[in-house]
Amino acid sequence: MSIPRKSLLGEPVNDPELQSLLDSLPDVELSEDQLAKQRASFIFGNSSENSTVTRQSAQRAATQILI
Repeated sequence: MSIPRKSLLGEPVNDPELQSLLDSLPDVELSEDQLAKQRASFIFGNSSENSTVTRQSAQRAATQILI
């Protein structure tokens, strides 16, 4: 039995101007290389200050994702 997740941000905002801006954004597909760089950046940026995670280990981990 799964428990539904609660939104940390509360109720969605109904803002037509914001939605119009979001709709005007171009559809961009990222390459595998760009996605791996983003994953590595996320891993490294979210590691604690005392962590043993290095940029190189984050890059290795980002390219070994088995999803």
